[in-house]
Amino acid sequence: MKNIKDLVLSEKIVECAFPGAPDFKIRLKYQSRQTIRELAKRATVYTIGTDMKKTESLDVELFNKLFVGSCIIGWTGLTMETLSKLVLLGEGFDPKEEVAFSQENAEFLIGASEAFDKFINATVHDLDCFR
Repeated sequence: MKNIKDLVLSEKIVECAFPGAPDFKIRLKYQSRQTIRELAKRATVYTIGTDMKKTESLDVELFNKLFVGSCIIGWTGLTMETLSKLVLLGEGFDPKEEVAFSQENAEFLIGASEAFDKFINATVHDLDCFR
């Protein structure tokens, strides 16, 4: 008899093009339900009130940092022109200049761009993207 637990991959990395920007390719790692739970647990803050009751809340900033660090492996082809479609930029930039991947850039972009955030969250949870 096969044990499902032994068949399931715990990790897989794929490269996906960002919609509307085929040259902007993002390397993503699949995030299982268990992985997301563990990230949320690590980002949970516990406090004790004056009534001595323990409360917990999610530190959203810490969760986003952990989530980005866990799922976004890198990117290529993010030009200033594409970036200007994701966030509001100042003037005077070269539209062809590439924006290098860094953890800090990825964390900022997921927090500043609703389109980027939605794409990442939808993709890392979509099994078909990793088949």
